[in-house]
Amino acid sequence: EVPGLGVGRLHFGFYSSYCRVRKVIHQRVRQELTSRPGPLYITGHSLGGCLATVCAYDAARWILPTVENDLRKLGRPSEADKLTLSMYSYGAPRPGDRLFARAYDRLVKDTQRIVCDGDVITSGMPTWMNYAHVGMEDIFDYTGSIRVNPSVVEQATLKKRNSPERHFISNYAKVIKLARQPAISVLELLNLLRDAYGIERIVEDKKKREKAAKRKRKKAKPPEQASPTRQDVPSPPTPPPLTEPRSNAFDILYG
Repeated sequence: EVPGLGVGRLHFGFYSSYCRVRKVIHQRVRQELTSRPGPLYITGHSLGGCLATVCAYDAARWILPTVENDLRKLGRPSEADKLTLSMYSYGAPRPGDRLFARAYDRLVKDTQRIVCDGDVITSGMPTWMNYAHVGMEDIFDYTGSIRVNPSVVEQATLKKRNSPERHFISNYAKVIKLARQPAISVLELLNLLRDAYGIERIVEDKKKREKAAKRKRKKAKPPEQASPTRQDVPSPPTPPPLTEPRSNAFDILYG
């Protein structure tokens, strides 16, 4: 039951999986935050993302208020201000209905639902059964771009969510690393976007590139020495006439 909203519903499989570990989570987290108050980060991938969502709602509703009460009893009420809650999910499907999503968003303000563009798992459970996503959606693609809660126009540029491979945690690590790449030129960024969506690359004007290359070669080339003119080059000596030497016998007979 959601105070002020009614009765929200969770997927039974997600709820029952979380209930198996709920008691241990309450004990460990309560003990840790009471001894060392600070931020609480909850995260998970795929099914773990759904369980992280349920756990974050449970923590906001029960664990953190209990810890605040414990700190007051221990005479440390000022330390309750250190308690914060953040939830990061990766490739998580819809965990519950719209009523649960509204209640969750009211309690867990810092929620980042990270999606690898095209991940098929993030499209389940079906919306026609009243399932809904929670929090803020951050879509990472293979160009290094991040779209936060994309509009209808932006959604038209995204890939269809029908790829099981995009759900792998290795692909999530890849697109997140791409988003942290160093700054590149506008032309390179446009070509990355065109490659990702199968559009022909933009090629710079060849003439401009050739001219720039010639200018660079001219600057780098040392000045050549002046070649000698034809008049400065000495003419080779004329060879003697080719005559066949006569033998002594020839001189005796005809000399």
